[in-house]
Amino acid sequence: MTRRIMTGLASLALLGLGAPRAVPAAADVDPEQALALTAAIDARLGAIVPTVFQEAKATYLEDYGLVVTAEVALAPPRNPFVGPGDPDLIRSQSVARLDALEDGAVEVLGEQVPEIDGLTAEERVTLVIYLINPNPVDLPDLPAQLVFAVRKSDADALRSGALDDAAFRQRVNIRED
Repeated sequence: MTRRIMTGLASLALLGLGAPRAVPAAADVDPEQALALTAAIDARLGAIVPTVFQEAKATYLEDYGLVVTAEVALAPPRNPFVGPGDPDLIRSQSVARLDALEDGAVEVLGEQVPEIDGLTAEERVTLVIYLINPNPVDLPDLPAQLVFAVRKSDADALRSGALDDAAFRQRVNIRED
């Protein structure tokens, strides 16, 4: 029994070392700039979706850039005390929120990525938004995640005016999984 407890504690200790942090100390990215990015993402997500399950967290991957993750739900879960609601309304609201999430993510990346000084021009900022589906009957084809990746050089080009919004949006790699 003692051996199981010790093995469990050792496993938890090892898992704790791999837990995400704001930004590792070895990165050239200023932690305050990363926190400003995550705060801007949280504000944008909170304005679009009814439920943010996990606030944005950022970590730096050497030779890649910043990876930011967040977890949201496009629709509130069904409530047995209120009734099932209109499935068509839930679908249309969720599709509208999904589109707004895509637009908002691209906008916040365009606004915030040029502010991050510690990234090289070829490093990226990737935003992964995990979509929780509390109503799979109403939203059977909802993707599990949205992934947005942009190079620092493209965001800097948007800030300097070398790229317009439409050209910047085309350079942002957007993927639904």
